[in-house]
Amino acid sequence: MCDGRIGYVFVGSTGVGKSSTIRLFAKEGSEIKVSSGAKSCTADIFAYGHKDNAKALLIDTIGSDDSTGLNDREIGIRIMRFLCQRNIEHIFVVWIIKRDNRANASLQKQAAFINQLASRGDDDEKEEKKENIWKSVVLVIARGEPLTLDEDKQGAVECVSSLGFDGEIPVLSYTCIDWLTGQSRENVEKAMMKISRESQREIGKVREDDVRQMLSKELRRLKAPTRIVFKDTRCGKCGQIGDKRCLPEGCHSIPELYHDQQEKLIHSGQLRPAMHNGSLKTRHPGLLRTEYYHSSSFTSKTDKEVTVYWHHPGKWDKHWFDTGAGRFFGGVFSLGISEMATDYYWSCCKSSNKSSSGCTRGEYTVDSDKSYEVCNDCGRRPSESGCKSRSYYSCCRGLSSGCQPYYDCCNSATFCIKTWSCCNGEENSQGCVYACCRNKVNSQGCKTRCQSCHEKWNDPTARGCSAENPHGSFEKIV
Repeated sequence: MCDGRIGYVFVGSTGVGKSSTIRLFAKEGSEIKVSSGAKSCTADIFAYGHKDNAKALLIDTIGSDDSTGLNDREIGIRIMRFLCQRNIEHIFVVWIIKRDNRANASLQKQAAFINQLASRGDDDEKEEKKENIWKSVVLVIARGEPLTLDEDKQGAVECVSSLGFDGEIPVLSYTCIDWLTGQSRENVEKAMMKISRESQREIGKVREDDVRQMLSKELRRLKAPTRIVFKDTRCGKCGQIGDKRCLPEGCHSIPELYHDQQEKLIHSGQLRPAMHNGSLKTRHPGLLRTEYYHSSSFTSKTDKEVTVYWHHPGKWDKHWFDTGAGRFFGGVFSLGISEMATDYYWSCCKSSNKSSSGCTRGEYTVDSDKSYEVCNDCGRRPSESGCKSRSYYSCCRGLSSGCQPYYDCCNSATFCIKTWSCCNGEENSQGCVYACCRNKVNSQGCKTRCQSCHEKWNDPTARGCSAENPHGSFEKIV
């Protein structure tokens, strides 16, 4: 049929069964992502090998009603780039839709996308050179019924007719029981138990193996795949080069130069071995301290010991006294009744206690048998605070200009930092040139990008700057 690579492109809204259908034709071991509900699992485009054709790829496209936020233009650009990058030269299209007899907006978008697959990427395209893509399309109505086929396909047929194709497109309408879930599947399974397998196919209730056989049969009936033509052009406004269908939607505004590795700086020279490039100096690594001391002249000294005692300076003597009536009259009138008696006491204090310690304090001194040294200047002992002071550094106990040599370039005497030959920077210093072009820091940029959105200039894979700024006229590239 053809010698180039063939692509089977599956087109349709999210949740119609594209991924499930692809799984029936994919190689063993392929991990096909299948969406559930309205949320798309096909946020990107995936290709799978065909189990029966080594040259063929099964291409699962982004749904036109995709829930990832991509608009129709972005989806179309991604799909066309995908086909171009993988050198897909010929395609068949499997268009899977829901039952609808109206040519709604979703069907119109899908039909328009399929129609542009066979268009060329330049402006001098002629109708007679344009291949008719609709001759390579099979239409599948998901969850359809053969009895209502004409009504179910009406919306899609109207969309295709509006694009200028009046021929017949092969149509399949079925409901795959194996893809139903929950109560719906249970109800269908019970109903199908009462009729034969052939009768099930006639009313459109089929199994996965039936879907594979039916779709393979319709694809074999198609005469040939449609050839895709890619041709580079250049936008007259922003200079982007590429096939028009692969370029971003918006045109870029003003180019500016930049470095794509702005943050990555390197050294262009060699790392030189350690060496000193400063002056040799000296310093004290210790702290400056002050201490107090005594002179070296000391004198030996002995203290006097003082002993305190008590004594009676008087005498212990006998004394007479009157014990009669005459004592009341002071001895003037004795009246003949005086009576004398004697007693002993100390004459100094009249104490009658002969063994008392004494009434007068006395002391005497004697030389101590212990001697010690004292400073001749201050009279204090050596263990006491000194009377003279001096300053010194704790590292060497001296006051010289320095006791440790060092180089002022690296603050060390034994080693120095390594430096770069390109800028004399230290080993761990910031680079002096950009890694992308090896030009000096702050030099003019080496690449071009859009000043507004910073996308690369002349890059067909870059996103457009703004949809409100469309591309200008396209020029041929010879």
